[in-house]
Amino acid sequence: MRSARALVLAGSVVFLAACSGGETQVEGLPDTTGATGPTAATGPTAATGPTAATGGAFTLDLGEYPAAVSEVAFFTCDGLEGTWRYIFKADFGAGVAFDVDSEVDMAGGEGTLVFGGQFSVLDVGSVTWTDTVDLQLVGTRGIKATNVVVEVDTNIPGFTDDIFENFPKNRTLAIIEGSDRC
Repeated sequence: MRSARALVLAGSVVFLAACSGGETQVEGLPDTTGATGPTAATGPTAATGPTAATGGAFTLDLGEYPAAVSEVAFFTCDGLEGTWRYIFKADFGAGVAFDVDSEVDMAGGEGTLVFGGQFSVLDVGSVTWTDTVDLQLVGTRGIKATNVVVEVDTNIPGFTDDIFENFPKNRTLAIIEGSDRC
């Protein structure tokens, strides 16, 4: 039993030594095995940043918006699981304007974005609204709104919750590497 352990240990050492780089040699086999010669050195693994694919700046692809939307962005400068900033600015006329600038901490791959606003429609009434959006990272390629709650308080007919829903529930929006806002 002791000699079997010694043989396994010696074989492991020879195997590790052969795989560690330098010249590959196989002893005890005929030359017809086609020895390949020295192993190419590949060097250390290339560094891609402090946290590889999850660190750095990213932007969420929010798609197209109408001309009344002057600014829209959802981005992070400190990694996928860092703080994301959502900006939405629009003026639809007659007092209907949006000026949203909110943040969500995505630590652990999940977070809740809360934003809203208030505006008055000339000579008609006022609207107060709040969106609460539970977000979840989908790997490193997207963010999905797993729950969307919209609350609207108004005395104006026609201003329904769906008008203020900026994130479609259960649809994954693509993450793009980089951001021009960082």
